[in-house]
Amino acid sequence: MKVETLTLHNFRNYDHCQLALHPGLNILIGKNAQGKTNLLESVHFLSTGRSHRTSSQYDLIRWDTTGFFLHAGVRKRNLKVQIDFSLGADRRRELKINGIVERKLSALLGVLNSVLFTPEDLQLLKGPPALRRRFLDIELSQVSPVYLYTLQQYNRALLQRNNLLRSFDGKATNKIALETWTEQLVRFGVRLTILRQKALAALAKHAEPNLYRISGGEEKLQLVYRPWGYALEFGAGVNETEVTETFRAILEKQHDNELRRRQSLVGPHRDDFVCLLNDIDVREFGSQGQQRSAVLAIKMAELEFMREVTGDYPVLLLDDVLSELDASRRQALLGLVDQGIQTLITGTEANLFTGWQSKSLLIAEITDGIISIVQ
Repeated sequence: MKVETLTLHNFRNYDHCQLALHPGLNILIGKNAQGKTNLLESVHFLSTGRSHRTSSQYDLIRWDTTGFFLHAGVRKRNLKVQIDFSLGADRRRELKINGIVERKLSALLGVLNSVLFTPEDLQLLKGPPALRRRFLDIELSQVSPVYLYTLQQYNRALLQRNNLLRSFDGKATNKIALETWTEQLVRFGVRLTILRQKALAALAKHAEPNLYRISGGEEKLQLVYRPWGYALEFGAGVNETEVTETFRAILEKQHDNELRRRQSLVGPHRDDFVCLLNDIDVREFGSQGQQRSAVLAIKMAELEFMREVTGDYPVLLLDDVLSELDASRRQALLGLVDQGIQTLITGTEANLFTGWQSKSLLIAEITDGIISIVQ
């Protein structure tokens, strides 16, 4: 999967930009606040329908203008796909895929797959569980329509159930409604749990050799799923019956507590996973270097995971991550991406890319939203 052409109009600090990208390594150099991250953000937006920096699409509009437009020409093996997105002055948004208008932004998922790695991702293992759930959701929603549908239905059931718990008065009608939405919570929650566990196991399969390479063979990585925030072990052959029985049993134990606290306390919305290096929790006891290496190994494992599911590598977006890594990890990263994956990588200084330029087929400098091709 490659982005062949990219157009930005009134997006962030870009007035108008048209860029032909190379299918290999693309190096984007510039000082801070010149538009490097904005360019990667545009690709990520066309991939996921959301920004990794803001929850409001209106924040993406260039200052003193009324709307923005994005276009990407994508090649997927032997197919070409055109993606167009606009947000107009009347606050109307329009998404077209190959000229056909799509009502929902979720139609983007799976059209242009990408893996984004930013300095903030180095907090993936140190931050709250919500970051790790979001990581899994973004990854899986791009490659699995079943996962996306299951997640949407679970979130709908969770919202309705929480609304009922907040207003629960013990009347028969409320009890029936609560039972109905509890059944939906269990139904889709069980499916979501199984999909996440299988995906995390597949991800760990690739992350382990990545870390072995990055650490020079000194560290072994394990990713341990914590369904619903509990230390439960369903095993490799996890089945729906076992998960359903466990889910219902914990819900029953938490019933009075949920009524008292007026919220759902059990389910995938409380999922987490733990990263172990040589059987030690890296979040609690790992050094900063170990944490960075583990996150790097996990993010790079996404590439192989997505290729296994879709048959094609996603586009890799690396935003100013080299400055956070020492020389050995930079070289390890270079080795991991040197396999025909289209990569867009940004940095503030050319010397960060020692050893990279010889493999690059496009080098550009970005100054105040203006792109100049160097090579």
